[in-house]
Amino acid sequence: MSERTLQEVLGTNAAQTATTITLNKADLGLTDPACTADKVVAAVVIKSLENLDQSYFDADLTQTVYVERGFDSFQVRGVNQDNYLIRQINVNLATLDSFTTFNPEEY
Repeated sequence: MSERTLQEVLGTNAAQTATTITLNKADLGLTDPACTADKVVAAVVIKSLENLDQSYFDADLTQTVYVERGFDSFQVRGVNQDNYLIRQINVNLATLDSFTTFNPEEY
């Protein structure tokens, strides 16, 4: 099994050049014409949860990132003490232990 492609993880219309990455909103389940950054980040993580799970990581040493469900919880927020459901999704970054800082180029 080889490392997952951009299209396999983030949708068939995902594309990249030497300087840009383009993601199709529909591939990510987004319909709002003016998405917030929160929605875009959530959509990428949720899509990755579907297509970049631990089975790929376990089967291929070139795979360095996998996404998995964490533990859902509840939190009370605001002056009205509204209950919020917190859905936890863990993004796991794996590399040989040879540095002390986070560097996206390592993954």
